[in-house]
Amino acid sequence: MTNPAFQDPAPRQCTSTVDMQHCAAHDLRVADAAMSARYSTLRQRLTPAERHWLLTEQRQWLKDRDSKCVAEADEYQGGSMAVLAVAQCWIDVTKDRERALAARL
Repeated sequence: MTNPAFQDPAPRQCTSTVDMQHCAAHDLRVADAAMSARYSTLRQRLTPAERHWLLTEQRQWLKDRDSKCVAEADEYQGGSMAVLAVAQCWIDVTKDRERALAARL
């Protein structure tokens, strides 16, 4: 997590909708950085054929993540909470993916 985009401090409060969006963005950056680090570590340990399979799997995971999370937000019918629902889903799914990748190390 040496990228400066992942080093901003966590927001002090998450009370208003704007604050909650900032908090979710921060949490997503942190979760994504952790997942990316696991992915990179795992990738380094694989053969070229296994790397190709992992890349294909990761691309499918991204499609599945987006479909799942956008569908979950549909219940909010485009309201301000829909953005937060998508973000929270992305955070949860990304953390799950990081754990799945870690289990393969």
